Amino acid sequence: ALASCRALRARHEVVTLVVNLGDVALARGEVEEAWRAYRDGAAEAAALGATPKALDALRGAAEVLLARGAPERAARVLGFVLAHPDRNVEVQAEADRVRRTLEAQVNETALAAALEEGEASAMNDVLAWLEAGASAG
Repeated sequence: ALASCRALRARHEVVTLVVNLGDVALARGEVEEAWRAYRDGAAEAAALGATPKALDALRGAAEVLLARGAPERAARVLGFVLAHPDRNVEVQAEADRVRRTLEAQVNETALAAALEEGEASAMNDVLAWLEAGASAG
C-alpha cells in the first residue's frame, strides 16, 4: 500500500501509512524503525499542513524517546503535542497515556519544566529536536 501511494504521489496517505508503520514498529520493539517513521512522518505531515497527523507522529516520537531512556526529551515533545489546539481526540488520548507514563518516571518539577518548554515551542523547533536527536538517546 505504501509503495502504491508513493507511486500515485498521494502524500497525505503516505504520511498516514508511515506513522501507522511507526506504531507497528514500536509495538514490536523496533525502536529505531519507529523513530525513523515518526520523524519522517512528522516532517512530511507538517510540510503538507496536516497538523493533526504531525502531532500524532510527534506523540509517537515522544514514546520512542521514552523507550530510549530520554524521558525529559520525551516530555518536551509531548508538551508541544498536548498544548497544540489542532490535536484531535485520538491524539489527545494517546498523549495522555504517554504523559501518565512520564509522570511515573520523571520528578514533578522536571516534568513540568519540560512540558512547559514544549508548550512554548513552535512546530519547526520540535521538528529540529527530532532531527538533532536522530541517533541520540
